[in-house]
Formats: sequence, C-alpha cells, structure tokens
Amino acid sequence: MFGLIIKDFKNVFGMMIYYLILLALFLTITLLSDNIYFYIGAVVFFTISVPLSALAYDEKDNWDKFALAAGVSRNQLAVSRYLLALAVLFPLWLISFLLLLAEDLRSYENLSVVLMYGGISLLSTEIVLPLVFRIGTEKARLLYIIVILAVLVLGGLFAAWVETIGGMSVLIASLCILAVGIVGFFISMKISCSIYRHKDF
Repeated sequence: MFGLIIKDFKNVFGMMIYYLILLALFLTITLLSDNIYFYIGAVVFFTISVPLSALAYDEKDNWDKFALAAGVSRNQLAVSRYLLALAVLFPLWLISFLLLLAEDLRSYENLSVVLMYGGISLLSTEIVLPLVFRIGTEKARLLYIIVILAVLVLGGLFAAWVETIGGMSVLIASLCILAVGIVGFFISMKISCSIYRHKDF
C-alpha cells in the first residue's frame, strides 16, 4: 500500500512543484493579509487535485489493469487513493494550525475556520473520488470544478456567519462538520471499494 502512494507521488512530482509554488504564494498572502481563508482554501484544492492528477496518470497508462495482473487487490487500489489524499491533507492542515500561533491570526474564529475546512477537505474528497472511480477522471472534471466553486461559496457564507455570530457556537459547528467529514470518509471508502470490485478494467 505504501508503495502505491510513493508511486503516485512520483507520477505527480512535476505538478507537485507547481502546487508547492502556489501553496507558498497563498501562505505568503495569508501572513501579509492576516486572512487565513487564502491558505486554508488552497488546502481543499490541493487535497483533491493531487489524487485526481495521480488517477489521471494511471488512467492514461492503464496502470490499474497492470497492478491487478501483478497481484494488487482492487481494495488496495481504491484505499490507496484515499490514503494519498490524507497524505496531502495532514501536513498542509498541520501548517494551518501552526499559522494560528501568529498573534494576528490567533482567535476562536480562525480555529473554527481551520477545523471546518479540514472537514470540507474530507467531504470534498468523499464526494469526488467515488464518482471518479465510477465515470473516470475526464468526465469527473466538471464535478471537480463544481465542488471547488461550492467550497468557495460555502467559505464565503461561513466567513459572514463567523463575523455575525463568533465565539463558541461557531467552534462547535466547525467540530460537527469535521466529525461528519471523518465518518463520511470511511463510508465513501467503502463505496469506492464496492465500485472497484465490480469495475471492468
């Protein structure tokens, strides 16, 4: 399983450099503007983009067919894509918590934003991956764009809500969204494994 994730990172290495440059840009904007939404929104984008890029390479090279012939199970192939998403999300999400150590970013509101967007990153992955497995990366690109736009809209609404409500209520709501994302992650993984078991390569 670990080998599959390493293979995916090697496949997207060229794009990863581009992603890291973008990430550094959003990180800089966040620190200069004292607005954590720039960075944490980028985390959602990268969490979905890296697995989708890896899947696109695999689809182009018929990797799954080769892997199955080599003895890799269908469940391992499906689960490895979710683990890849987590391998991207966790380090980037950790950085967002470190940003909260900055005096101008240290607040309950920003902590709520970080927690909520962690849940949104998981939820976005949970929605996109099963459909990618079902219909392929090319057909799923429109869905990916819709998900990103939905995240931007929800993020804007949440920002307005934070400004209006503030305090512990927002923090509790964010924890609920994160909890839904964690539970849904396992449900989505189960659905994807089922899709893979019936998929004809």
